[in-house]
Amino acid sequence: DEIPNATTAFRFEVTTVQIVTTSSGIQIGVIEAMSSFTNPSSDEVDIYQKQVFFKGKTGTQSIIFTTLAGLKETTLPVFNAMLETIKINSK
Repeated sequence: DEIPNATTAFRFEVTTVQIVTTSSGIQIGVIEAMSSFTNPSSDEVDIYQKQVFFKGKTGTQSIIFTTLAGLKETTLPVFNAMLETIKINSK
């Protein structure tokens, strides 16, 4: 009951859609987006999100990273380093 009308409270914009190859040769789809919402104190809160998709043995897998936009520069390098460790199990 306390959440305001979603169309005015939450905004979402896709900023990048691409396919990249990790250093180990795995192709991953990447979608980056910025979103924001107005919190109950009427402050604007900016959110960064990076979604990655890759083909696994049993189907498509995804990993979603979400952080406050102000923390993106600090936290995104750790997420990107994690993506470089993806290995597809062939068994």
